[in-house]
Amino acid sequence: MHFAYVDADQNPELPGRYNVMGLPTLILFKNGKPQDPLVGFQPESNIRTYLQ
Repeated sequence: MHFAYVDADQNPELPGRYNVMGLPTLILFKNGKPQDPLVGFQPESNIRTYLQ
């Protein structure tokens, strides 16, 4: 599993490409395709569930 942080101010084209509506946003990619994002601050339990 790999993680990446993207600065939306430095890469303004990426939020539009992935329909990011709020920051922070966590997007999981499966087979190269983005899955439903988690938007906004999330408790650790939500992130663990999302990653499973």
